[in-house]
Parts: sequence; C-alpha cells; structure tokens
Amino acid sequence: ALGRAVILGAPCDMTVELGQELQAQARQRGWTPLLISFANDYVGYCVSEALYASDAYEARMAYNGPRGGRVVLDTLGRQLDELGAP
Repeated sequence: ALGRAVILGAPCDMTVELGQELQAQARQRGWTPLLISFANDYVGYCVSEALYASDAYEARMAYNGPRGGRVVLDTLGRQLDELGAP
C-alpha cells in the first residue's frame, strides 16, 4: 500500500471480469487499486467458473481448475482485509 493506493499482484493472466471484481472489492474498502498480472510466477489464466466451462481460449489456458480465479480473488480480498482501511 502506498497512501490510498494498493498494488495487488496475481501470478496469472486475470480476465477483465475478475479484474473488475477485484477493483470493486478494493474500492469498497477505500483503496485505489493497481492490478499486476504475472506477479512473481505464472499459473496460466485465472477465469470465472462460467468462462472455465466454455471453449474460450482463456478457459483452455486455465490450468488451475474451475475455481482458480475465485481462489485468487478470495486470497487478495483477505489481504485487503488484513491491510484495513487506508
């Protein structure tokens, strides 16, 4: 965290849908989010369960299962909770 800004890194290529949800979570807590993909590792695409069930390119490159995107969002949400308010 830098002032009201918070840098959130994920070890994946996060879809826009998940990124927007993560930004909304951060803003609800009073933060101005900056999302970084490919942070310190790469585990493929992080997608929603609905997209994972499709034949989309991103779904075929999501190696972490149908809940992989949710796990990343929940983990980063808990980290935001640990930071508290800006």
